[in-house]
Amino acid sequence: MKQTAVEWLQNHLIVHFSEIEQQVRFKGLFEKAKDLEKRHIMDANTAGVNCGLYGYKNAEEYYKKTFTAQTRIANDNINVTNK
Repeated sequence: MKQTAVEWLQNHLIVHFSEIEQQVRFKGLFEKAKDLEKRHIMDANTAGVNCGLYGYKNAEEYYKKTFTAQTRIANDNINVTNK
């Protein structure tokens, strides 16, 4: 699975947050950024699907198959760091 730009940034910045409080505060910001990025990716894919360029039923299917497993891995990394 591919890693989104926001996930990449999160993985590289989270190691610099020494306090649990900082990690928790920024986790919410990363989640918002991931939601925005997801919408942009899906919008871009919708344009491609409408042109018949991809073999996916819709943008949600494209996003899930391309990014979901990596998203879970990135979130797990945060949860492990928070323990």
